[in-house]
Amino acid sequence: HTSTELHNNFYFSSVDPLFKVGDWTYSDHHLFSVDLGSDTNSLFEDPLFSDLADYNFHLQGGSPAIDAGEMNYLASYSETDMDSMTRVQNGRVDAGADEYGTAVGIEVPAVNAAYSFLFDRATNDVSVSFTQPCKGLYRNVMLYSSDGKTIEIKQRTGPAETLHFNVSSLPPGTYMIFLQAESVAWKFVK
Repeated sequence: HTSTELHNNFYFSSVDPLFKVGDWTYSDHHLFSVDLGSDTNSLFEDPLFSDLADYNFHLQGGSPAIDAGEMNYLASYSETDMDSMTRVQNGRVDAGADEYGTAVGIEVPAVNAAYSFLFDRATNDVSVSFTQPCKGLYRNVMLYSSDGKTIEIKQRTGPAETLHFNVSSLPPGTYMIFLQAESVAWKFVK
């Protein structure tokens, strides 16, 4: 097993042996990495997935995988995580397939000063801010589930305002905010 190279991984198990490579077994990550000659930057901790039993591998706040990827990693312009969201947040890539905090939508027009979108995972608050008056009669801002079900509709009343959606009661998943007047939608992952 001397040709195996592993770096920046997360391991977690409640059974012994923790590691098995061919006929070799290890009960300790340190012994495994020393014997293997690599994998010293990896961690043995619970990565705090949202719902492992339901195969939901999104990271929860406080996960040790957040900002624990390779320190000097540079993602390509089009590189995304498992939800097709921006790969590097907060200046450092997360360990694993999910990039925690990738909430800003991927369908945002290149230039738009009329509205902005923010999902704060710490407070479970989705806010849509407007800097210009609403166009026409379509004042609705709608929150949808990934299967197209309407969760909540809010109506704009003023020229410059911020509408808030609290999504703390929603299960982890992908959701959509739709601005009816602008015919624009943002996708975010809780």
